[in-house]
This record gives sequence, structure tokens and C-alpha cells, in this order.
Amino acid sequence: MPMRAEGQAETTVQATAGKKLALWTALDVKFKGVLVARYDVELVEGGVVVDKAQCDPLNVSTKIGSKEVTINDDRSLSWSGKMRCELAPTKNGPVTVRAKLVFLQRPATLTVNDMSLVIKE
Repeated sequence: MPMRAEGQAETTVQATAGKKLALWTALDVKFKGVLVARYDVELVEGGVVVDKAQCDPLNVSTKIGSKEVTINDDRSLSWSGKMRCELAPTKNGPVTVRAKLVFLQRPATLTVNDMSLVIKE
């Protein structure tokens, strides 16, 4: 789900009951100061929310293509990262994933080239 600013997005994916959906981020940001961000994610089956997760795109367990530069208070972060959260579908077939990206603490300057949510089974 492409995201470059605070807001909401949703997508439909194929799921397998009992097989968790891993939530990744495609992150490319530059900022000065402190950035605290979060995805609020819901898994919807047949119009009913069956699971929820809160995910931190800056706290990932796996990073691919990681580039981090810090000069004084200026930071540049770029990676594809597996966040420490997941969703558990209860049925086979199409499910809807809704996500809301919020900045809990916004730095003095912030450039978001990408902060997409990526869903992997």
C-alpha cells in the first residue's frame, strides 16, 4: 500500500487461514529531530474486523537494502523492513487490510519519499 504522508489506505490480498500475514515497510525518509510513526492496521473478513496490529516502521526485525546516515540531528533512513507485528486471517480467500499511518512525534523537518506498507504471507 503506497503511503507518503499521514492518512489511510486499504488493499485486498489473498489469505490462508492460520497463516499469518507479515507486515513490512518500504521506508525512505529524511528528517531533523525525532520521528515517531505508527501504522494502525486492521484485517477485515466479510466486513468484520478479525485482527488488529500497531506497527512501528522504525523498529524492524529484518532490514533489506538498509541505508542509514546521521549527521548531527539530520537523519536519512532507507530500507525494506519486516516490522514486529503481523495479522492472523481466520478464513481462506480475499481479505481487506486497512492501514492508517500516523506521526506521533513530527520532527522539525520531514521529507517522506516512501513509507509504504507491504503485506507478505
